[in-house]
Amino acid sequence: MQIPRCAAGCLVLALALAGCSQAPVAGARGLEALTPTPLPMPPPQERPARQLDATAASALEPTINLLAKAHAPGAKPLGPLAVASFAGGDTLEVVVSVQPGKCYTAIGIGAPTITELDVVFHSQADARVVLAIDGQSGSQAIVGRAPACYRWALPVTSTVAIDMTAASGNGLAALQVFER
Repeated sequence: MQIPRCAAGCLVLALALAGCSQAPVAGARGLEALTPTPLPMPPPQERPARQLDATAASALEPTINLLAKAHAPGAKPLGPLAVASFAGGDTLEVVVSVQPGKCYTAIGIGAPTITELDVVFHSQADARVVLAIDGQSGSQAIVGRAPACYRWALPVTSTVAIDMTAASGNGLAALQVFER
């Protein structure tokens, strides 16, 4: 008796799935070859910190001013003091206009209950384009500290986003951007 091709193929497949084959067929692929490869997960979405009025940072502002004298001498505040209440992982974004040839420093300081504060300059259009980061750990974060600074190199005015994130801990934190 001759079995039609289609039925023969189905019979071989049924026997292989049932584990009845005597030896593996060279070059055959198991079910693992049919398992889809997971795609990379997108980065976690940032949680926005709860922005507060600048008067909430009255305890932090003197420290920012003291740090500005040391790390941004001669620079003037660019925009108001940004203050927020953070839970671990929360982020506050501040957008500033940057001018050709100008020099920028961002100083962030957190309450003692914030154990890791991060400040990052990035493209406003694409947060993956990081322009500068603070290189320190703890509740203070400074980008563009003296004698260097973050200098806008393009010949046109643009906007830059500055993110302050409480990577660990919670409480109040303030950010001031300076320009010289």
